[in-house]
Parts: sequence; C-alpha cells; structure tokens
Amino acid sequence: MATCWRAYGDLLAKGIKAEIARYVLPNACETQIICTWNFREIRHIIKLRTSKRALPEFRAVAEEIRNIVKGIAPQVFADL
Repeated sequence: MATCWRAYGDLLAKGIKAEIARYVLPNACETQIICTWNFREIRHIIKLRTSKRALPEFRAVAEEIRNIVKGIAPQVFADL
C-alpha cells in the first residue's frame, strides 16, 4: 500500500490528473452499469464522451455504444 500511495503521489506531482493517477491504487475494479436513455441522451453522451478530453476508458465505452446504436438505428446515429 505504501508503494502504491508513493506512486500515486509521484504521478500527481508530475501533473497527471487525479482521475488517471488513481489507477495505480488497488481499488480500481470492473463495474457493470445498466442505464435507460432516449436517443437524444445517447447522442449527447456519445458527443461528449468520445472527445479527446474524455477519459480513455470512458471514450472506449462511448465508442462501443456508438457502434451498437448505429447498428440498431443507423438513420438516427449515421452522422456520429
């Protein structure tokens, strides 16, 4: 634990964002989420979370969501 906290502190000191640096801590784990969204909300999430500023893990999730919804409703999501 001490080594993990030192690594976390070192990353923060180097300017790494806390939400990225915390992946060296032992509490990162897989999570399953169930959501109910309408098309407008899905479009909003895809636009927001596929940007270069989004966390890499969330970007990967948003890109997978985009692939799924394009297969289900291509006429609604074709421009994304």
